[in-house]
Amino acid sequence: MGRSTTPKYRVEVVPADASLRLTPSAWRVGKDRQIPGNGKPTLSNLTNYINALEASTLPGGSNAHLGFMPIAEARIVDQFTGQLMAHWRKATTK
Repeated sequence: MGRSTTPKYRVEVVPADASLRLTPSAWRVGKDRQIPGNGKPTLSNLTNYINALEASTLPGGSNAHLGFMPIAEARIVDQFTGQLMAHWRKATTK
């Protein structure tokens, strides 16, 4: 049997549509077996993650069946301390 471990960081994504909810997921810093890591929990890496997530919901993407899902906000949180490591918010134009 395998063992359970708590990842050090989690990423919380908030869709622009307030009626949708996404489950927080693990933020992997390094490669975990065959799963590539996301890098250090920085704003730059979080921005790349969000851009890839939004692109995956466009036609032809791996999540296209969900329909385009714009992201309003995202953050990386240290699971053990609750410290906010990076915070991203979509720029608004007025």
